[in-house]
Amino acid sequence: MNSELINVILLSLVPMFGFGISNAMQKVYVERLGPAKLITYRGLTIVSILLVYWLFNLSNSNLDLQQMLLGAFVSFVSYFGLFFLNKSLQHGKVGLVIPVSSSRVLISAIVGIAFLGEQISGLQLLMVLLIFVGVFAAVINFKDLANSNMFSFKSGVPYALLAAFFWGITFPLFGGFSAILGAALFSLIAEFTVTAVSVVQQLIQKKSLALSKEEFKLNWVGVGTIGVLGAIAAVFMNTAYATGYFSIVTAITAASPVVSIIFGILAFKEKLSLQQLIAIILILIGIVALPLV
Repeated sequence: MNSELINVILLSLVPMFGFGISNAMQKVYVERLGPAKLITYRGLTIVSILLVYWLFNLSNSNLDLQQMLLGAFVSFVSYFGLFFLNKSLQHGKVGLVIPVSSSRVLISAIVGIAFLGEQISGLQLLMVLLIFVGVFAAVINFKDLANSNMFSFKSGVPYALLAAFFWGITFPLFGGFSAILGAALFSLIAEFTVTAVSVVQQLIQKKSLALSKEEFKLNWVGVGTIGVLGAIAAVFMNTAYATGYFSIVTAITAASPVVSIIFGILAFKEKLSLQQLIAIILILIGIVALPLV
């Protein structure tokens, strides 16, 4: 049994749960605030938490200016993944756009193996694909698929594909920056960059950044919770990426929709379908088998 891989899996499970719960909450606030404004206020919470965390981890950080600037640029590109995911949720149905955005697993596998020299066995790659199939099956609604115009932006699918592309090409690169700069510092740089871009975007579009008293009262608890979960998920995800197991980390963190389903069952008394049960079993098989093959 590969103990290093077990450690990677355990690290990756934290963002899987963090992103899963926050994504289950996120659609409501995207509809209330809009994609960019949600990213801004989510980001302000995350950056505040990560700044404190980084100050307590200064000894584990490397202030390499060149790597910090490169990391900020890659984080800038990754912003469009989050923005387009929120756009897809704003326009489309969760059961259609989330499975499409999870195709970042395949893109990350290609980037990791072809360009970053990731060492992964054929059986491990098969388990990664099994997790992807499970994620797709867990949240796909074939009725929505049949009734939608896949090539229409109103379906949200083109936005979800763009999210998958931007995340798929940038997330594997996070590992190198986390390894060089330290996970705490790079997580702070990444989230600060994403938040700053969302602010600039709204200023260019001449949109108000302010929240009314009613908006603040209605949304601060939920958006704050999303931010706390995002901060925890970011640190653990970047620590996991620093190990070099890009495909495996992406596959497990991309399984967050399954956590969203379980959260819905526990919090909102939603029913688990047979399709979702089979999908969850596939994902669990893939995760458990990874260190064994």
